[in-house]
Amino acid sequence: MIENETNTLVISDFDDVVVKGMLEYLYTGTTYCMAERAPELLQIAEKYNLEGLKENCEYAMAESLSHENAGMFLVLAHTHNAPHLKQRTVGFINW
Repeated sequence: MIENETNTLVISDFDDVVVKGMLEYLYTGTTYCMAERAPELLQIAEKYNLEGLKENCEYAMAESLSHENAGMFLVLAHTHNAPHLKQRTVGFINW
């Protein structure tokens, strides 16, 4: 693996803000960009198996549910195995 040879990990499938948010979470347990970048943070948390970050994203997204984002959130919840978000989104849609 090239990462072993260079002591470098290249993350090219997420933008800099999302990667910075993930690193901030790893070092501090929180991230400044949670509310506005929660969908992307959910995806990176799933990819790198960061369950705490993933759960925080689920709760942040559930708190910001609206008619405009419910469909997208339901797809993300299903795709990234986010049960709390899925339950809250289904409840919101059925309400």
